[in-house]
Amino acid sequence: MSDKFSLAKTLLKVGLVGIVTTILFSGCSTTLQTQREIGTLNLTSKKLKQLKPTKRVIAIISPKIAGKKQQTQAPKSRLEIMMMQRMGNMNANYNFDSAFSKNYARRLNNALEDSVSEIISAKGFKLKGPYKELDDMTYQDKKKVYLAFVPKIDFTIENKVINTKRHRLYTHSDGVIQIGGNVIISMLEPMTGQVFIKRRISLSDFNIQEPYVYEKQISDGSGGLIGTAIDKSTAPKKLIDTTDVALAKAINEFYAKTIQKVNAYLDKEEILSFKEDILKLKGLKRF
Repeated sequence: MSDKFSLAKTLLKVGLVGIVTTILFSGCSTTLQTQREIGTLNLTSKKLKQLKPTKRVIAIISPKIAGKKQQTQAPKSRLEIMMMQRMGNMNANYNFDSAFSKNYARRLNNALEDSVSEIISAKGFKLKGPYKELDDMTYQDKKKVYLAFVPKIDFTIENKVINTKRHRLYTHSDGVIQIGGNVIISMLEPMTGQVFIKRRISLSDFNIQEPYVYEKQISDGSGGLIGTAIDKSTAPKKLIDTTDVALAKAINEFYAKTIQKVNAYLDKEEILSFKEDILKLKGLKRF
């Protein structure tokens, strides 16, 4: 009887040790909160000087913002796909191109369209449109319109990661985004496509640079109570993410400087100086 009691007592001790060990070393996770600062767009331009009105009509073609073209890659093997899926949360680089397309591209495009219309109107011209494409104009519209304003925007976001440090649960990256590309503004006769004005604005000349901090959780620890205690004592209370603020500031600066350049490049007297040539092209005596 005594031997059976001693065996039961031993088994109980072993069971308790097993339970405690399981509790201490079983998978527990640590989730870090992220403090993501949100940027604010300021797509407003300065009040323009209103010039004497003219009867000439300018058609507005909506600006199109074209970013980097995605390179087509060959299909990956199942092993490569599995490795990418497993390592996906290890990527410390923020996708600014995706964020721009999703959150800001449409609003920037609309603001540029409105500002261009305001600039041309302030120069004294009447407006027609905007049209999505030059081909959307009817034949009658093309006959009546003096010139068409056609902007093309090659907008690129360069992400320069200055420093990346990996911690137990997260990565910390310091970087700078730069705006590059070109804005090409053209004024052409819509029936023939003859270009009368063409100006190129290099966005690199604006020297737009905005620093950012991007911290991303890459592991939940899964180290039991002891590991979790270590994680919580060494990890920050909150991760920092200022990528959106940096992107919004860069867009605001791009917009303000681009509109300023467009306004400077569109000279009313130069536009009106093409009257005789435009008449010949259209084969009309008057508009």
